[in-house]
Amino acid sequence: MLLFNHTYYQLIETKGVLIFKWHEAHPQMSYPDFQAACSNFAGYAMEKQTGSLLIDTHNFAFEL
Repeated sequence: MLLFNHTYYQLIETKGVLIFKWHEAHPQMSYPDFQAACSNFAGYAMEKQTGSLLIDTHNFAFEL
């Protein structure tokens, strides 16, 4: 189930796993955007209390 969709990422919950998936546009994000995305993921993790967390870094290309 899609929980949150943003220009740079989406949060999905499926079978007790909270998944953080980056969209192709994410390399254009700013550092504050990156921090906000990570904070949002953490907030959903605390709220949903899923059994597992997964951060999909397959296409991750953002540079700090």
